[in-house]
Amino acid sequence: MLLFLLSLAVLALGNLTLNLNCPSNCHCNGDLRTNFVVDCQGTPDIDRELLSRHLDSLLSNNRTYGHLRSLSIVNTPLTDVPRSVCRLTTLTQLDLDNSQLTKLPDNCFSHLKSLTTLTASRNKIEKLQDGLFDGLQELVSLNFSENHISQIGLHVFSNESDITNLRQIDLEFNNLTSLEPWPLVRGQLGTEQSIVTIRLDHNRISTFTNELGWKTNCSEKPGFVKVDLSWNDIRHIMALAKGWNFTSFSDLFCLFRFRQGRPSVRIFFPDSLSIVTALITRYTFYRLPSPSMISCRTVRATQNVLPFITQR
Repeated sequence: MLLFLLSLAVLALGNLTLNLNCPSNCHCNGDLRTNFVVDCQGTPDIDRELLSRHLDSLLSNNRTYGHLRSLSIVNTPLTDVPRSVCRLTTLTQLDLDNSQLTKLPDNCFSHLKSLTTLTASRNKIEKLQDGLFDGLQELVSLNFSENHISQIGLHVFSNESDITNLRQIDLEFNNLTSLEPWPLVRGQLGTEQSIVTIRLDHNRISTFTNELGWKTNCSEKPGFVKVDLSWNDIRHIMALAKGWNFTSFSDLFCLFRFRQGRPSVRIFFPDSLSIVTALITRYTFYRLPSPSMISCRTVRATQNVLPFITQR
C-alpha cells in the first residue's frame, strides 16, 4: 500500500511539474523525456517573445536532452523556430505546423541526425535555403505545404549522396514559379519498392531551369519518382523538355524506363497538358483531369505523339 501511495505521489508531482512548465494559454501533453506536445490552439494575445523564451527554458533541461524523441509545437504565433529545438539531437519527429514561421534557421536541423519526419505546414515560410537538411540521412518525410515558399536553394535537394532516405516531399500550395530538375535527382534514390513522391501542385510554376547542369545518363540506374505538377501555370510540355535539356527522344528513352508495363518516372501536369514517355515506339500518355483522377492509355509514336510534342 505504501508503495502504491508513493507511486501516486510521484505521478501527481510529475503532472504538476508539467502544468507549471507549460506556457500560459497553451496546452501541453506527453512527457518531456519521450514525446511532448505544446499546442497554443491559435489563442490570440500570446506574446511570441515570451513564448519563445518559455519554450527555450522548458526544452533546455536534463529531462529533455538525450531523451526526447517526438516534439510538436503547433498553433502558435511564433515567427522563428526556438533555438533550443536545434539542440534536441535525439528527435525523430518534429512538428511545427500551423504557426507564423517566416523562415527556417540556418545550422539547426542538420544537428538532428536521427530526424525522420519534419513538418512545418500552414506557416509563412518564404524560402528553403541551402544547408537546411545537410547530413540528415535518416530523414524520410518533409512537409512544407501551405506556405509562401518562392525559392528553393540550388543544392537543397540536388545532392545524391545526402538525405538518401527521403521519400516524401510535400510543397503543395506555395508560390514557386520555376523548377530545377532536382525531382529527377531525388528519383535516382528511389526504388520499385520505395518510390519518391514529390508534391508540387497548386504553385505558380511556369518555367523550368537547369542551373544544376543536369543531364540524362543512360548508364545510371532508372529513377523511381512520382511528381505532381497539377494546378500550375505550365502552358506547354516543351517548357520542361527545353528547360531540362531533353534534346532527343533518346533522352526520353533513358529517363522514362518501363518496369512491369509502367514508367519508373511519372510526372502529372495540369489538366490542359500531358506528359509523353517513351520506350522504343510505344509511349504512355498521362493526363490529370482532376487531382483525384488519373487515366492513361498507350498510343503509337507515329500516330498521335509526334504532332503533340511539336505543337507550338
